[in-house]
Amino acid sequence: MPTLSEEQVKREVMDLHTSVYEQFNYEMKYIRPPKGEYSESTVSYCNTLRIYNCNVVICI
Repeated sequence: MPTLSEEQVKREVMDLHTSVYEQFNYEMKYIRPPKGEYSESTVSYCNTLRIYNCNVVICI
């Protein structure tokens, strides 16, 4: 996502958000960018939507 323009980021995030909501009736709270790659503008935009970047790997 760091190579996408601001408009592309908005479209990607909102398309995903809409799809999840329509299929599961669930408001997204977290997003993990592909390959864990993100930019400050991506994080900033997602935060305005109250969708937070989750870049954590849990090993059990």
